[in-house]
Amino acid sequence: VLVNALIYTMLCDAAWFCSELGDDGGRVRWIGRAEDLQRRIQDLLWNESRGIFLDYDFVTRESTSIAHAETFVPLWAGLANLEQSARVRENLPLFEQAHGVAACEDLPHDRICQWDYPNAWPPITEFVFRGLARSGYLDDARRVALKYTTALEGHFASTGQLWEKYNAVTGELDVVDEYQMPPFIGWTAGVYLSARDFLNKA
Repeated sequence: VLVNALIYTMLCDAAWFCSELGDDGGRVRWIGRAEDLQRRIQDLLWNESRGIFLDYDFVTRESTSIAHAETFVPLWAGLANLEQSARVRENLPLFEQAHGVAACEDLPHDRICQWDYPNAWPPITEFVFRGLARSGYLDDARRVALKYTTALEGHFASTGQLWEKYNAVTGELDVVDEYQMPPFIGWTAGVYLSARDFLNKA
């Protein structure tokens, strides 16, 4: 979901660049590619029964079973229609916890994964609150952004560090790890500044 939505935005950017350069033929080609990818995303990644975007397994020809917060990326990218945005928003409680947004829903499995419940990752947080805001759900967007900035500020006050990720449930650093979590990752600072800017403007 995430990769295809990002590619869609890049195709739209390429069309915009062509328009700025006066290359109408190029603009039309890139728009066509973006529209084709949008149709494929709608056909293969939208799961009507669950009301979310899910990754698609080309081997089994089925949606994956675990819902991931990347379902908000199509909202951020402008790919989701009004009904889809509303249904994705209804599924926010699958991910939103007391101290932020967990990467995925809480389901049992037998592997340790970085992008797992209850880890709250900066880029996923950005996609969630920006996607909600773009879809008109400003109260939800503000709440998610505030939870994240509050968690970061609390840990910075106590440790003098920003951290790669946080536990969205406890608000602490007891995360699911495949390696020792490093302090001060660039995207943590970047998303913090983005969230504070959003909150100040909102």
